[in-house]
Amino acid sequence: MYGAPLAHAAAAVLEARRGVAEDIRPAAEILYQDLAERGTLDLVYRDTSDADGRSGHDLANHFAQLYSDSLRTDLERGRTMLGPHRDDLDILLNGKEARWFASRGEQRSATLAFRLAELRLLPEAVLLLDDVLSELDPERRRRVFEVTAGTQTVVTATDPEAIPAAAKVESVWRVEDGSLEEAA
Repeated sequence: MYGAPLAHAAAAVLEARRGVAEDIRPAAEILYQDLAERGTLDLVYRDTSDADGRSGHDLANHFAQLYSDSLRTDLERGRTMLGPHRDDLDILLNGKEARWFASRGEQRSATLAFRLAELRLLPEAVLLLDDVLSELDPERRRRVFEVTAGTQTVVTATDPEAIPAAAKVESVWRVEDGSLEEAA
């Protein structure tokens, strides 16, 4: 049925995701330090299929067995219950899950650190910061612009004062009464 093609695709996706998680982790750790100045950030890839470090054909065979074993349940539920689509990334601050133990500012800084780390993997990308400054204190705002220096960045903000004076601003646009116009 679908087991063999799905198993090979799942193995490829899982290996790629593991690789990206490993590539992004060191940069995110450093960037978090630059943004927050305290605490340690870590990323843990949570593999729901219990692949235990398998790779290549061994990983594809593991998925094929899982899909064979769960076929009846998958058909009853109308979806595949195991595989990389069910995996997740746990973001840890000081060894604890950020979503449960971190403040909003710490969560925002961790998210920014990972977004900025992604830019290290995609150096030609454009960074969009959509109203992220509103929940940061002025010092963290300043650090965001220090860390993003040299990266093409589009920033949206409801308060123009949220943009630090030291930020290099090329143009400012304002939305007013449904119209977009360049600010003077």
